[in-house]
Amino acid sequence: MLPVLNHLPFDITDSSNIGTNGFHNSEHSKELKVSLLSSDGEQFIIDKEAASRSEYLKAMLDYEPSEIQYMDDTQGEVTLLEVKLENIHSQTLFRVVGYLTDRQVNFDVDGDTLGNLILAADFLDIKSLLTSACMVAADKIRGKTVSEIRAYFGAFYLSDKKEESHLSQTL
Repeated sequence: MLPVLNHLPFDITDSSNIGTNGFHNSEHSKELKVSLLSSDGEQFIIDKEAASRSEYLKAMLDYEPSEIQYMDDTQGEVTLLEVKLENIHSQTLFRVVGYLTDRQVNFDVDGDTLGNLILAADFLDIKSLLTSACMVAADKIRGKTVSEIRAYFGAFYLSDKKEESHLSQTL
């Protein structure tokens, strides 16, 4: 025979207490955190609100609970959603996490770092970070030659003279 529960931490007849993911929202429910793992194995833990600023992470959080894997911490107080970001290095992810949590990022970086930040913002679908980073990049390369732009971003691939001429004319 199954035990009867006389007291629940929420009213099961109150549908306003049910979250969009089907779980009951109550002060006793576990706090959801998101664990972001960089390509080099660094872990960054952020809260659900900060993670929701990324459309990519928000879409993962909005999935049905059965479709994503959660893991409890040792104390059972926090539920983690683990997301592996195999194409984002920890130095870049550190800046992205800073933006998601504090809405601030230092754009006084070299071209390689700025380029990686643009790629990460695009991948994680953080429009405001992507726009800001692209504006900084545009300011940094304004008035430079093709070879200076390549040097700034660390892009030293070889091209033929025809491509070089075309790039020079379009910039």
